[in-house]
Amino acid sequence: MRQEENETYEQWLIRALTYEKHRALIDIAIGRDPNQVLEDFANRLTAKAMHPIIRQLRDTSVDKK
Repeated sequence: MRQEENETYEQWLIRALTYEKHRALIDIAIGRDPNQVLEDFANRLTAKAMHPIIRQLRDTSVDKK
């Protein structure tokens, strides 16, 4: 899920959270184990939230070399 040009990080993260919540609800509705769904939800959301920050840190460190 890409961040739109006119979107702040917070707006994008809310959109990502909404997407992941809907995905988790669908998984539960089709019969997946709720505990596994919750763990997958947390892992995906954490990865999405951290990705732009890690990318920016990596880009910043490359610029300094």
